[in-house]
Amino acid sequence: KDLYAGNPSAPGGTTKISRIVEDSRGNLWFGTDIADGNDGIFCFTASDAWIKYADGVVNDIGRRVHDMVSTADGSVWSAIQAIASFPPS
Repeated sequence: KDLYAGNPSAPGGTTKISRIVEDSRGNLWFGTDIADGNDGIFCFTASDAWIKYADGVVNDIGRRVHDMVSTADGSVWSAIQAIASFPPS
């Protein structure tokens, strides 16, 4: 199953993934490094859907996700060159 093909919410084929975290709901979160302009924070949900978060935020603050952590309530915290929190999906 090609999870990327033609999906604008999925990371591009040359996107460098710097961090992967699974949240309490079974969603997989991907933080990116500087890449092909398709950087940001991506979530692959337990229901097989891609969601792209923080496209402009990552570009404005710094284009590398240094670390990510998931909390018990399903929130995902990301260290970019600042700290950002994303609500559970």
